[in-house]
Amino acid sequence: MTSLELDGFTLSVPELYSTENTPCEDKEVIFKFESPNLIGWDWQVVEGEELPDGDWRFFGLVNGFESEWGYFLLSELNSVGVFVVK
Repeated sequence: MTSLELDGFTLSVPELYSTENTPCEDKEVIFKFESPNLIGWDWQVVEGEELPDGDWRFFGLVNGFESEWGYFLLSELNSVGVFVVK
């Protein structure tokens, strides 16, 4: 587990690949991001790691036009004005 301080929350995030043998339907969502600019979209985090440049890479479920599992960066989320929903 690693810790991420974000929007006044300290969040414990499992390291990337630590749940790769867990079936998707059994993965635990640690927290999610939403954006008022993208109604109906959310990014549900199950794993993450801090990168050398201070950015974060997450793995989780992205719900938008369709739902899919994938990787996303905190900097990308910040560019569309997301906020944490614990």
